[in-house]
Amino acid sequence: MRIFVFMKRFSLFAVAALLLAECTPARQALQQTMKQDKEFVNVTDDSLARVAYDHYSLWGTRRNKMLSAYYLANVYMNAGNNVEATVLFMEAEQRACQIQDYHYRGFAQQRLAELYANNYDYEEAQTYNRKAIASLTLSGDTLAADVSRIYLARQYCIRDEWDKAERIADSLLQACPSTNSLIHAYASTIKGDVCFAREDWEQASQYYDSLEAQGYQPFVSTLGNKAYIQEKTGFPHRADSLMDLAWRQVASAIDSTIYFSCANDLFLLRNDYPNAYKALETTTSAQNKSVSFLLARSVTHAQKAYYEEHYHLEQTRTRSLALVTSLIILSLGIVIFFILRALHRRKEEIEQEREMVRALKKDMLLLQEEQKSAGVIVNTLLQDKIDRIQKLSGTYFYWADEAVALREVQRGKAMKEEIIAEFRHELRELRDDPHFFSDIEKALDHAYDGVMRRLRQTAAHTPNFHLDDDDYKQLMLFFSNFSTKSISFILDTKDDTVRKRKSRYKKLFIDQGEPFLEFLKYLL
Repeated sequence: MRIFVFMKRFSLFAVAALLLAECTPARQALQQTMKQDKEFVNVTDDSLARVAYDHYSLWGTRRNKMLSAYYLANVYMNAGNNVEATVLFMEAEQRACQIQDYHYRGFAQQRLAELYANNYDYEEAQTYNRKAIASLTLSGDTLAADVSRIYLARQYCIRDEWDKAERIADSLLQACPSTNSLIHAYASTIKGDVCFAREDWEQASQYYDSLEAQGYQPFVSTLGNKAYIQEKTGFPHRADSLMDLAWRQVASAIDSTIYFSCANDLFLLRNDYPNAYKALETTTSAQNKSVSFLLARSVTHAQKAYYEEHYHLEQTRTRSLALVTSLIILSLGIVIFFILRALHRRKEEIEQEREMVRALKKDMLLLQEEQKSAGVIVNTLLQDKIDRIQKLSGTYFYWADEAVALREVQRGKAMKEEIIAEFRHELRELRDDPHFFSDIEKALDHAYDGVMRRLRQTAAHTPNFHLDDDDYKQLMLFFSNFSTKSISFILDTKDDTVRKRKSRYKKLFIDQGEPFLEFLKYLL
């Protein structure tokens, strides 16, 4: 029975050691990938995210599986691998639905809508945008939900569904104040496109000008529409200047298509048919290149190759798992062999001891028979002596075991008290260090372009807004990515209190609007 218990414990220990050895790099890779995403780093190398996905897809919790799939899909999307990104975003959406994480579910649906829109599948893009709006609304992330509404309205504009686009833009302009300049600016652009399509040049110009008044750079399509309006209202020089500015902002084949399409409309308005034909020909060429490039990466044309590669990866994982399992079984077999061999040797030793006991017993019987004539007294004295020796031996071994056990307990308590005392001493030194928070603030300012200095200046110039020294200390620890447990130790408080403070600062920054929105990314 003890052999089987030992074998079970050994196998569990081996598996736990193997999982722990692989879990640490995977956790570090996932945390690093999430940190890069929060800092808006455009990562195209999957070396980190792939490590986390390969591990958590086999051994991780549902949440870790969802996170690893989502961030690996982000990397593939940045690298232009739309097929892999689409499949992984769908996996992340399903896993988020299983754990009812509406936040990441909405983000995955938002990315899927963007992928389908890039492949000109606007019907699926609209479907996923609606799903993203519903999920992000359930999660309470109003800003992200409004961004999805903006994407949906832009797709309505592309498909000439102007009434639907106008309803979304009007609702956003009513719901979002001018202080929330991001949503307000995008909604103004959509409203301007609707007015332009209806040839309401004055209203369209007002909405386009409000975009620049809020400090945002206009899109290529916006500049092209403004140039058309200037030409229509009798200002050709302004139209040429706007087209020059639009050309400097062309960064992709789609932007080039939009630019030359606007140029074609402008030349037609001037009755300059040769240049209009040339612009139309250039637009057609750019569209053909763009569509060919997207088709080469689309799911329809590359799905077979992707799934073949995915199948080979699964085979490699299966072989690796079989190899690890075989090694564990082989190790257990070797251990069992040596245990059985030791048991066999011990059995032989026990048999030899039994033979010696039998021989001694025979000798004692012969001795008793020979000494019967000597009388009962000698036999009685001999038996009393044997009993006394057995009693003393038993008492000695019992007290020896008790002494050893007591010594081990006392030694363990002493070591525990020594470790606790040392930990308390180091924690007390850290709390009493007068330069601790000042050093953290210098490091943050150096690493993030004076983030604490900008926060203090913004807070000082904001009416009815006050942060005391304790607030700044807590924000420094949050910006430095200290864990909740570490912050609770340093501030001598509870973990729940730290989480509540972080949520309060997030809400405070969001309520204050645009000046404080740039500090939100350090609290995520």
